[in-house]
Amino acid sequence: MARFILKRLLMMILVMMGVVLLVFSMIYFSPGKPEDYILGDMATPADKQAFRVENGLDKPFIVQYFIYLKNMTKGNLGISYTTRRPAIDEILERFTVTFKISLLSIAFSIMVGIGTGVVSAVRQYSIWDNISRVLAIAGMSMPNFWLGLMLILLFSVVLGWLPASGIATWKHWILPAITVGSASTASIMRMTRSSMLEAIRQDYIRTAKAKGQKNLVIIFVHAFRNAVIPIITIIGINFGFLLGGAAVVETVFAIPGLGKLIVDGIKVKNAPVVQGGIVFAAVVMSFINLIVDVLYAYVDPRIRSQYMRPRSKRRISEPSKGDAANA
Repeated sequence: MARFILKRLLMMILVMMGVVLLVFSMIYFSPGKPEDYILGDMATPADKQAFRVENGLDKPFIVQYFIYLKNMTKGNLGISYTTRRPAIDEILERFTVTFKISLLSIAFSIMVGIGTGVVSAVRQYSIWDNISRVLAIAGMSMPNFWLGLMLILLFSVVLGWLPASGIATWKHWILPAITVGSASTASIMRMTRSSMLEAIRQDYIRTAKAKGQKNLVIIFVHAFRNAVIPIITIIGINFGFLLGGAAVVETVFAIPGLGKLIVDGIKVKNAPVVQGGIVFAAVVMSFINLIVDVLYAYVDPRIRSQYMRPRSKRRISEPSKGDAANA
């Protein structure tokens, strides 16, 4: 397991270098210059040149890229062009908000998606199953910004139950969490239903029923435990996408999160903030995927045995030096 984790960490380093190169190239070769957005039309050519020299924008592309890589290894993602603060400080402040929204959204998705999926699988082709499948298709089809606007219109404008924007109280988090988690809930429900349907048709489930096991024990101890691997996969993928894909919802609800910070940085070509935000989100998503892979081994003993099998095979098959000498 330790060797597997080390291998994944080394792969993450290569992935991060590729992400940095891609993002750096897109920002560098995109039309427009940062000094034109930051300094405005009234700035003189001398002011613009001084801005470029101060921020290292006068150097060639390849030099800027390797300087950025060198600084990134030290935790330095540059200085924001607009606020003149370290980009990493702004990213961490905004990421805290985005992480809370994503955590609430994935918790909502897990509770509703898994519960609905299990019931739909156990009661296949029932009215509940048909309704849940229609809601799942609707949840995956509706754009987040449209759903957010509809929720604001209903619960904030018409009913007046929940606030429409901001994060001042716990009530402010409800609508954004539901909006962000709608698509994740639908995908988790569909995956849970299909995995449970496959599990409850296996021979060991028939054996458990023949032994007189209770239905709850059969469903949650025998069937769900064997169906949980693809569910963990879809939860991990969705959580990673929630961390990086909440920009639209943060804009709709006026939430100062990481997504909104990146969008605002793109408008003025604030390269340190945009590059740092995307790279930071990529690192977090890579670690989430690593955690999901490690969870596989703890949930499913078959996968854990695969990690341990090569070493045990070598211990059994490789003869000792004494045996070789005797031979």
